[in-house]
Amino acid sequence: MLSRRQFDCTATVLAMDIASLIAFLSFGAASASAVFAGLQRADAKKSAERAENAEAAAVDAQRRAVESVESMAFIFGPPWSLSHVSGDAYILTNNSPYTALEVDLAHDATGGASIDGIQLPGDIGPKSAIKFMFSYSLGTGFQKNLDVSWKRTTDGEVQHWTHPIPPRG
Repeated sequence: MLSRRQFDCTATVLAMDIASLIAFLSFGAASASAVFAGLQRADAKKSAERAENAEAAAVDAQRRAVESVESMAFIFGPPWSLSHVSGDAYILTNNSPYTALEVDLAHDATGGASIDGIQLPGDIGPKSAIKFMFSYSLGTGFQKNLDVSWKRTTDGEVQHWTHPIPPRG
C-alpha cells in the first residue's frame, strides 16, 4: 500500500500532469485558432480584392454604357433639320446615316395652313432632303410647328420629331 507521503506525491504528479495536459490542449486550441484566423484574414483579403475588381468592372461597364448611349444618340436621335429656302419653300433634311421610312409631315397651325409639293408618306434616304411648300394665312397664329413622323424599319415603331417652322427670310 502507498503511504500518505507517496500518495501525496502521486497526487501532485497526477495534478501536474493534468495541468500540463490542460496547458498543452489550450496551446493547441490557441494555435489552431491562430491558424484559422490567418486563413480567414487571407480569405478576407482575397474577398476584398475581388470586391474591388468587381467594383472597377462595374464602373467600367457603366462608363462604356454611357459612351455607347451617347454615341447612339446621333444614330437614334432626331435625325432632321428644317430650313427656309425662299417664299413658302422649306427643306427637310434627313441627317442620319439611315433611310427614314414612311415619312409623313403634319403641322399644328390652324386657319388655312397647308403643306404642298410632296408625295407622302414616302422614304427619305440618308443625308437626303425634300423640298416642300408651307403656306399660312394671318389666322394661322404664332405657333407653327412641323411634325415629322417616320419609321426606322418597315415593322418598326413610328417616331416623331416636332420643330418650329423657321421664319421666312
